[in-house]
Amino acid sequence: MELKELELNQIKPNPFQPREKFKKEELRELADNIKKHGLIEPIVVTPKDGKYMVVAGERRWRAHNLAQKPKIFAIVKDYNSESDIKRDSLVENEMRQNLSNEEFKTFTFSLAKSLGEPYYNKGWINVPKLSEYVTGTARSHANATPFYHKLSKLFAVQSKGTDKIKKLLKEEKLDLDTAARISRIEDKDTQNELAELAKNKSTKEIRQEVQRHNFEQKAKEVRDKIVKEVDEDKKHNYEVGIVNKFISKIDGWNHNLEIIVQYTKGQRNIFSKFSHENRMILLDNLKPLRRELEKSLHLVTKLMEVLSK
Repeated sequence: MELKELELNQIKPNPFQPREKFKKEELRELADNIKKHGLIEPIVVTPKDGKYMVVAGERRWRAHNLAQKPKIFAIVKDYNSESDIKRDSLVENEMRQNLSNEEFKTFTFSLAKSLGEPYYNKGWINVPKLSEYVTGTARSHANATPFYHKLSKLFAVQSKGTDKIKKLLKEEKLDLDTAARISRIEDKDTQNELAELAKNKSTKEIRQEVQRHNFEQKAKEVRDKIVKEVDEDKKHNYEVGIVNKFISKIDGWNHNLEIIVQYTKGQRNIFSKFSHENRMILLDNLKPLRRELEKSLHLVTKLMEVLSK
């Protein structure tokens, strides 16, 4: 890097400039200040096609033109890639004057896309990874930076917010923090209801509505969990009851069969000599067992259903 005084006509604007609009009033104020006090901090440029391209300080360069100053001090810096140029342009704009939410979103997606994987994949930004690259800090520190928090909120709106939320944010009728809070609500109809309220309520009131909804959602989750646990207890008790009934029936079968077996053992050699009366007695003993077996068939079916779940 080196410091040079360059002719203004040697410098061209940055095609990767994240700021889409430069307010004329602010540029005029800056130009007047430059006329009185000069340029306090040099701009940053990089060699490009026989000239120099602005990387950081385009507002100062434009104001210099308005002030009709023929030369400007600039730090000349070589870059390895267009992505690095985009990064420094983004950081410089964010530090000096916040970009609009739309400008920030458009530019960060463009930056991530130019970097490719693992920063950008299938239309989505890897927020922690891009924050690490832009801020030049380790992952644990990058996650605590304002850039990371702003990008996370924009990502929440982009990935989870309804079209109405995105539209209000773009039109700057909803601040980023509130838009992100609403977007994290799972129910889309609720998101749109809160977005509609945002037209007539203050930011504070909308945030209170979001907090109330989140509280009610948590309460519902707790209620649903309790109901589920009660239902599971009922199901468990029902299944235990089926098993116990089955065991009880088996005991009954064993008892009845034992009686029949013992009776028939003593009588099998004389079945042919059974009188009608004795045959009726035996049939009377077999009929309850048959009824029990028929009833138990239904119980066995239920038990099989329980075991197969």
